[in-house]
Amino acid sequence: MNNSLFFVNIDVIKERTKMDYTEKVTAFNKKKREINDSWIKKGVLILDPENTYIDEDVEIGEDSTIYPNVFILKGSKVGKNVTILPNSFLSNASPAASALP
Repeated sequence: MNNSLFFVNIDVIKERTKMDYTEKVTAFNKKKREINDSWIKKGVLILDPENTYIDEDVEIGEDSTIYPNVFILKGSKVGKNVTILPNSFLSNASPAASALP
């Protein structure tokens, strides 16, 4: 039994999987940049846009500051002048400036 065709097919499958993954990562990064750029244009300071993840269904008040490695997920509403510190994960959260000391 000749297994060479089997191994070629596995290699083709692996290559296609890598391409699919690369395409998805590229699309994700493009969308992330678009979202972050739109918030920057609206007056939000994002200190490290490459390492900040903001969902589409989010509200952020102007003059807010977002530190690196922050995730702001669907349904979150960040008030004006709010600072989100590094490594924060907000999901359906509503931090407001008045909540800070």
